[in-house]
Amino acid sequence: DQKPHFMRWFAPSASGAIRVTLPGGSSLVPVVTLYDKAGNLVSNGRIEGTNPGGATLAFSGLKPGAQYVIRVGSKDYATTGG
Repeated sequence: DQKPHFMRWFAPSASGAIRVTLPGGSSLVPVVTLYDKAGNLVSNGRIEGTNPGGATLAFSGLKPGAQYVIRVGSKDYATTGG
């Protein structure tokens, strides 16, 4: 499935990290993006460790309890790794 997946998420704190993991043996490279409730890209989030198996989005400056949207897709819209 080449479509990205979107999830509603409420920030538990102003800073932290979101970790996305893939099943063992997968060579897809996930890409994680954070948007505010209005759909604006949150510029104070950054990707760390994007590689086959997982990605971590570190964030800061969020409003605790506020709603955000997490987008999870694959690098270059891939459906298989390699």
